[in-house]
Amino acid sequence: MWCWAPGWRDNEGVPDLARMTRLTGFHFKPLAKPVDQALFTVTDAKPEEVLERFPDGSPSVVMRRHGAGADVFVSKPDLTAPLLHRLAALAGAHLYLPESEVGKATLWATRIRDNACVLEVQAMEDTTLHLRFPSAQPIRDAITGLPLGQGSVLPLKLAKGETRVLLAE
Repeated sequence: MWCWAPGWRDNEGVPDLARMTRLTGFHFKPLAKPVDQALFTVTDAKPEEVLERFPDGSPSVVMRRHGAGADVFVSKPDLTAPLLHRLAALAGAHLYLPESEVGKATLWATRIRDNACVLEVQAMEDTTLHLRFPSAQPIRDAITGLPLGQGSVLPLKLAKGETRVLLAE
């Protein structure tokens, strides 16, 4: 993932668009008017490669697939949770939260053995999350040991600021 202005300036501070292209494989031009600190847009993006656009229609997020991988250029320096969620989904990562619940909680998952993981979930607001697991498996509270459910989706009601630690086995 390339963000904002990769390779724009060299060690002496000299700007060079051609260096950005050599580094990333994308062709750039400066935006006529910077948007949210974004300075550049990609000029050689195919329509199917454009994930997001600026208000003027120029590409702001571009993903170019090659072989089994992909390169992504994000024009703005801030990476939002919805954008990261979308990119992770496109990369084939398992996502524990549906897109509609991104931003309602923070979640850390750690695999502890083949089919088991520990999840720490902290609510950013009063909410009911619908945690999605890779397979139907028993879920319990890792602190108390109490069972919470079994399945591939676990509804979990949390108050703002509440943290839960779960064990999926």
